[in-house]
Amino acid sequence: MPVKHVVMFGFKPDALADDIKAFEQGLLGLPAQCPQILHYELGNDLRLESGLNHPLGPNRQMCWSVTCATVEDYLIYNASEPHKAVLQLVKPILAPGTRTAVQYEVTL
Repeated sequence: MPVKHVVMFGFKPDALADDIKAFEQGLLGLPAQCPQILHYELGNDLRLESGLNHPLGPNRQMCWSVTCATVEDYLIYNASEPHKAVLQLVKPILAPGTRTAVQYEVTL
């Protein structure tokens, strides 16, 4: 059964736009390097007032999702060198405690 991986990120207030863009480009390069990715989406938060001031906490700034054919394919993608390289791009700009993720089965 296909598996979807969804991960959200918040960035440090002093993160440079160029560093965020480099991370975004790194994510967008993953499908060409990781054949396990069947489908992907990248989105940046719209920064709506309701998300910025939500009573349960502010929205994250970026969301990345990939769909893989199987759990095994997801695990291969997750452990891949291209994926690890992209993680190195986000580490310096990631606000502590803002990365959140989930993996779940989907019906295509």
